[in-house]
Amino acid sequence: MNLMNIKACETCRIKFHGLGNAGYVWDYFVEKGAGLIEVVREDQASPAPPPDTSRAMPTTYEAEIVYALTAMEPGSADIVFFLHRVWETDKLPLKENRYHIEITA
Repeated sequence: MNLMNIKACETCRIKFHGLGNAGYVWDYFVEKGAGLIEVVREDQASPAPPPDTSRAMPTTYEAEIVYALTAMEPGSADIVFFLHRVWETDKLPLKENRYHIEITA
């Protein structure tokens, strides 16, 4: 579990590497403290792809996914971010990242 400390009314950002070309999306749920933290996905432009140095390299490049976490008031919250394919409801996520956030005044 990742631990974070945020002051009330502050915002921090978490970045994840996307796998959209394979059909995966990052999603989340607030496990505890839903009223204490606001989570918003921020779409970012893709960084420039690396130069193509070989014909064997793929021609696609994945953007980073950014979530902004804004602390609303003091307390603690637990958030689970997970990488999954939305149509594969019977499978576990490919990746999961858990965050415990301590919010101070």
